[in-house]
Amino acid sequence: MDSTDSKAETQKRVRELLSRERYEHTLGVCDTAESLARQYGCDVGKVAKSALLHDIARDFSQDDMQCLIRQDEPDAVFSETFLHEPLLLHARAGAVVARNQFGIDDRDILRGIELHTTGGPGMGLLERIIFVADFIEPGRTMRGVKKAGQLARENLDAAMLYILKLVLNYLLDGERCILTESIDAYNEIILNREN
Repeated sequence: MDSTDSKAETQKRVRELLSRERYEHTLGVCDTAESLARQYGCDVGKVAKSALLHDIARDFSQDDMQCLIRQDEPDAVFSETFLHEPLLLHARAGAVVARNQFGIDDRDILRGIELHTTGGPGMGLLERIIFVADFIEPGRTMRGVKKAGQLARENLDAAMLYILKLVLNYLLDGERCILTESIDAYNEIILNREN
């Protein structure tokens, strides 16, 4: 996204595909992510593109998400965890929509979309920004949002660690499945912090 026009065009197309509430959330994530990108020295245009498209498949049915992914990757395998928690598929399906319907081929932008819900190992700056921005955007009201926002403006990894702990505790308390990608992201931050 090199120009305001391309951002405006992406916003227009996204607006046509999302519910009003989802679109407002998306704009909040985009504004938050752009602010964090400026603060941490990340490409603002790439961050905006990833943020605008991060929830593009969020309202699709589980069957539609699986079909999209299988069309893109005929040999795609869905872990039992993904099938048990169908909303987790929206990030992976969203990356397919971004690539196939929006022409995105930038790996960082696509990984930002793919990892915005669960996190994962090897997250670059853009992916970490999208993950944090999705949690702290101004429309969010869940427990820990305010503190996560404060941490995000001080240290992005501290914010990620805090958010991952909240999410993991929520999943544990609810006796819900936890993806190994989230645990790997958590462990990676801990290990890098200690070095």
